[in-house]
Amino acid sequence: KYGCINIHASLLPKYRGASPIQEALLNGDEETGIAIMEMDEEMDNGDIFLIKRIQIDKSDNLQSLSSRLSETGSIILPLVLQDIMKNNLSPLPQPHKNATFCRKILKEDGKVDFSKKTADEIINMIRAYTPWPTVYTYLNDKKLQILKAEASKENTPPGKFIISENILKIGTKKGSIVPKIVQVEGKNPMDIKSFLNGYRQFIK
Repeated sequence: KYGCINIHASLLPKYRGASPIQEALLNGDEETGIAIMEMDEEMDNGDIFLIKRIQIDKSDNLQSLSSRLSETGSIILPLVLQDIMKNNLSPLPQPHKNATFCRKILKEDGKVDFSKKTADEIINMIRAYTPWPTVYTYLNDKKLQILKAEASKENTPPGKFIISENILKIGTKKGSIVPKIVQVEGKNPMDIKSFLNGYRQFIK
């Protein structure tokens, strides 16, 4: 009777498509939001009933940001539906010329090339791809997932693992990353001290 309604996790027309939350984190955006829109024949193209903005915290990853956006959507959706039924809310067209698009995330997107990405870009990848597909590399033929890390301005040869006491640094295109939580293939997540205690011999 009232048409079809879609809840989209971006500030439309920004990030139409399958991975708007990941895209916002990959690009280091400081805000995102929920858009409640009228569906039409094209993807995420319909008129907008309401947009609710939320701030992205530096500590957010895909899991935490998805949870906050879901909660926001669940709060505002019933109110918007009531207003639609009461004819209190009229949708407005999107500024289509400003539209950007994002694609479906694939498992292999998480494999990191330290020579092609800066430290800040890799940190954003970790935020966007945790808990899936995660950012990963290989160490001694074992998949090593980096679940949490910080960026350092210290330049280290790209892909080079350097240990200083109980700190690990990995060189990137610009700067280095300092992993905090990692997971070796077949093992549970562990802090970096535990990782270095068990796998130091494999780092060259």
